[in-house]
Amino acid sequence: MMTHLLAFAMLFNVMLDTPTNVSTDLCRQYDLQGDFASEKARYAADLTQGNWLLETERLDGGSGRMIFHDFGLADEIILNQSGDFSYKRVLWTIEIYNNTHFLVITHLDREAYTNLYKIDFHCKGIDLTDAASHEVIHLKYDGVKDQSAKVKAHYLTGAWMNMDYPFEVTKDIEGCGTFEPMQGAFMQISFWENGTFVREYGNAGKTVSMKGYWDITPDGRYLLLHYRATEGDASKTVVAELMETEDGILRILHKNEPTDGDDFFCTSTRIFTFQRWSDKK
Repeated sequence: MMTHLLAFAMLFNVMLDTPTNVSTDLCRQYDLQGDFASEKARYAADLTQGNWLLETERLDGGSGRMIFHDFGLADEIILNQSGDFSYKRVLWTIEIYNNTHFLVITHLDREAYTNLYKIDFHCKGIDLTDAASHEVIHLKYDGVKDQSAKVKAHYLTGAWMNMDYPFEVTKDIEGCGTFEPMQGAFMQISFWENGTFVREYGNAGKTVSMKGYWDITPDGRYLLLHYRATEGDASKTVVAELMETEDGILRILHKNEPTDGDDFFCTSTRIFTFQRWSDKK
């Protein structure tokens, strides 16, 4: 498969007849190991050490971010026009053919389907041109990764209790929620230093417990909740935007989607406010 993609890439590069291997040294700074790092290593360092906004016509008015990790994985986070988040994890690598650099993206959720993108680096970011469809995806540089994630992760570690009614009160018989507030409704979440979490919610008669592992995107903007697979349900990742993390308060923009499909406990995307319930775990 890769051989055919690279052969197509050679033909595609000739068709475009545009300059390649544009250095970003004068635009952005990044750390490299060794004095004679290859161009491929410099491009990879640029991807992994920066924050990137995703711009493509396929977003249809939404917004997105790409987070490249230095171990060959990348996270794609999309906020669509309706206010809902979507998350996808892909594999990435940089390949070279005929002195041209290509970003190879392998989609883990599509039976290892692969896209091959010709890379054009410039001072504002990176343009990725699909070798098959010629679709152009823009990655806009949004600053260097900093210590925001570590600071917020330290703050979140501990137990949190929801401060207001956590579910929906609705008049829509087909929608989420109940017509009257449920007695004893609650939601709480505990983050442990080992990267795991437990989330519990319910009412006076029922408690739902969900477990998994958690992390925060390098820019400190999003909390990722990776739920473990349970009987009858696959594992999944839920995105929550961190709106406030200070003074014992945690506010996240989030959507509660019960794995058992219980409409009593599902919500629209909304801000949940939590108060610290106990200290570090």
